[in-house]
Amino acid sequence: MSKKDPGVQSRRAVRILRKIFLSVLVSILVFLVFMFSYIAGIENWQTLDTALLEHMDQTLLVYDDGGALCAGVHGKVNRIAIPISEVPDAVQKAFISAEDARFYEHGGVDFIRIMGALWEDIRTVSLKEGASTITQQLVKLTHLTSEKTFSRKLKEALLALRLEREYTKDEILEMYLNCVYFGHGAYGIEAASREYFGKSASELTLDEGALLAGVLKSPTNYAPHIEPEASVKRRNLVLSLMAQYGYITEAEKQEASSKPLKLAPEADTLPSQGYFFNYAAEEACRLLNMDMDALMASGYKIYTTLDSRMQELAEAAMANDSLFPANAQDGTPVQGAMVILNARTGSIAAMVGGRTGDYAGLNRVTDMKRQPGSAIKPVLVFAPALLSGGYTTISQLNDEPTTFGNYSPQNYGGEYKGKVTLRQAVASSLNVPAVSILDDIGVETGKSFAKSVGIDFNEQDTGLSLALGGLTDGVSPLSLCAAYQPFANGGTYTQPACIKRITDAQGNVLYENKAMSYTVMDAGNAFLLTDMLRSAVETGTATRLNIQGVPLAAKTGTTDYADGDGNSDAWTVAYNPDYIACGWMGFDKTDAQHRLPAGVTGGAGPAKLLKYVFENAYGQNGPWFVQPDSVVRVTLDADTLRVAYTDQPTGEATFEEYFLRGTEPKGGLSDFFPVAPDTEEPTPTLAPTPTPTSGFFRFGDTPEPTETPFFYEPSASP
Repeated sequence: MSKKDPGVQSRRAVRILRKIFLSVLVSILVFLVFMFSYIAGIENWQTLDTALLEHMDQTLLVYDDGGALCAGVHGKVNRIAIPISEVPDAVQKAFISAEDARFYEHGGVDFIRIMGALWEDIRTVSLKEGASTITQQLVKLTHLTSEKTFSRKLKEALLALRLEREYTKDEILEMYLNCVYFGHGAYGIEAASREYFGKSASELTLDEGALLAGVLKSPTNYAPHIEPEASVKRRNLVLSLMAQYGYITEAEKQEASSKPLKLAPEADTLPSQGYFFNYAAEEACRLLNMDMDALMASGYKIYTTLDSRMQELAEAAMANDSLFPANAQDGTPVQGAMVILNARTGSIAAMVGGRTGDYAGLNRVTDMKRQPGSAIKPVLVFAPALLSGGYTTISQLNDEPTTFGNYSPQNYGGEYKGKVTLRQAVASSLNVPAVSILDDIGVETGKSFAKSVGIDFNEQDTGLSLALGGLTDGVSPLSLCAAYQPFANGGTYTQPACIKRITDAQGNVLYENKAMSYTVMDAGNAFLLTDMLRSAVETGTATRLNIQGVPLAAKTGTTDYADGDGNSDAWTVAYNPDYIACGWMGFDKTDAQHRLPAGVTGGAGPAKLLKYVFENAYGQNGPWFVQPDSVVRVTLDADTLRVAYTDQPTGEATFEEYFLRGTEPKGGLSDFFPVAPDTEEPTPTLAPTPTPTSGFFRFGDTPEPTETPFFYEPSASP
């Protein structure tokens, strides 16, 4: 039978009239009971739980190092509570016009509106009109279910009365705007504004505020990302109501109604996940001793050390497939990791733990340990060698096949350079000289310094292979990056952290980071090592990082697979006075089918990632280190490695080199200088008369924190 059949229509009308009659009857009964309860003062039988109003689940907010809100980490509820003072007045009036025009006149239940709604239902023979006030809606959302029963309606009315006694109208409107659901997973006006328009509610325009007010009637039918045309039509209706109630002029209504719908791209909305954000949330759970579900609903604010610009560059580099080798034959991608630290403070500036975007999975920056290869040499060999007092930048080393006990290290590619200086050994990452240095200063001496900068060792790590990165358990990119801090900041180490402080939703400080810094080497030796690592960029293994106008110091590292049949891990650590960055490439599980090609080394793989970051961060105006007073620069004869004469004969090559003051070599033909003035022998080019230092720096166990910078005391070398 057709729906247009008169009999069917008649029966529908009867059913609607019956429902209207029952609705009128229920409303009259609610009114009578409500009035009796109000007069008799027995509305207290229904408890108003203020905690449900004042402590609703809220999104965990994450701020960057500059104090800008950069993420909202949440569970099922994405809600960001804001004070009513941050909601533009016109936007407030849009919600009042759409939901409760007599909000400032009634006491929680609007009986005038109830009677009007009933009359309209009777007049139109429909059930379209509702009469719940904003106060009643807030009560229902926080205290009651959505069941349509007489008991629930009575509770709602009584609680609305109590609510109006406990709070001001502005407080009620604030709680309401922070509570209601707008679709797209957004609870509250701030989350909705960021989801739909990519900005804070404080920046909403009249047309945007009216659109959000219109969504509340039915997020399914009016959410702009689902039903844009219906959403705009509903927005214009709200604007008409605002004009009708005198909140805006007719001209303002016309202007706002004519504006096209413009939603923010998804990328512009507040992110809720990311390697850095997830790591910060996990750290907050540890620091506050609470579980993740509770934290994500707490509304707490985490103020982090994130450098948003460097994070964006790191993410862009890791997302650039052209910077990575091809996938394995079965399609498995080469993985990567990158972490950037603030060189001055040691805090974490950026972090990308993989290429797949599986933020809740393995974070390769913190959770993964791999063999570091030669990238460990500055930490375990070169810095301890300089601090031992037995080595300078021109110390002579033999680079030739050598056996140390039962260990015979080999250079990459099987090539040897013969006699080299320490600078040459550092720049070219020569293995035999590195092992010979560790053999000379002692494995425990090297490990002692490495431990002082956060490198952990297995009890089996006792051999000279440590010089080439042969650690039993390996290192994480974060710990390796952090170990370079003293080279970049003049000698101090601070355990890397990503959180500065945590507050609750009201701003009360729950945690504040008070990290201690340890002085582990002097500024002079830090400068010398940095300058040698600069040579690795200019002429050595890290030449891909030789960026015009952006000086960097860097060290590469590569571990091979199956005696050179491809590589397992490729590393690069690079730094300047601002940042220390560590990049890694490899497969999560290395095997014959999943290994890096032989040509993908630290200098040819992750170095490209770091070049992208530093090049885009600075353009052609990068900073460099200031030479400390404890360091002198001397012109040397290239053949004798002694101080060159002022009028060095033509054709005899010279070069400049840095030394700790007092350790520079003496003059050319004689070890005695300056030359007597009555001779005709030319005067060598000397540094100023050396000022004796307090001795060189050796080290023992990791020190206890202190407010006063200190150096390691000498310990006997093997």
